[in-house]
Amino acid sequence: MTYINNYQSRPTKKRLWLLGLACAFLTSFASAQEPADFAKLPEELQETLAPFANNWDRLGPQRQLMLIDKARTAGPEERKHFKAQAEHWNNMKPVERRKVRKAQQRFDQLPLHKREKLRHHWKNMSPEERRKLTEKMRQQPQLSPAKQREIREKVKKMTAEERREFLDEIKRQRQSSAKQ
Repeated sequence: MTYINNYQSRPTKKRLWLLGLACAFLTSFASAQEPADFAKLPEELQETLAPFANNWDRLGPQRQLMLIDKARTAGPEERKHFKAQAEHWNNMKPVERRKVRKAQQRFDQLPLHKREKLRHHWKNMSPEERRKLTEKMRQQPQLSPAKQREIREKVKKMTAEERREFLDEIKRQRQSSAKQ
């Protein structure tokens, strides 16, 4: 009889534990979906998040909570930096913002090991190297949307071997322009 009770209590404990875990997850998920009222935030957070005040209601609840969490956990210097970055973002032209978003999407699509490698490389660069690289990236010629579509269509029609050759040629051109 004791064996049966012990046997029955283990799955029950597991079920209760899983049920509690599910409740905690669902509660945190539900709370993450509720938008935060900017006016009800503590003064310190309002000051840090001030650049977002005008657009606060347009931000999604998850984005709001991420910004609140980032501002709450930041130290005084990090808050200043955070605020400066937010102000810089607000002062950007819509075209520049789209470029940044596209770059972020490309970065997010990279495999984890490549993202980590890029982060590591960026962190180990000196501020001067970062500035030069940023400037170099800004000087890259931008193709018009029509030209981009044309190239995409051309590449879609290529065989795998032709695509490899095409990409190799682009790499060679970039390397030769980088050396100049």
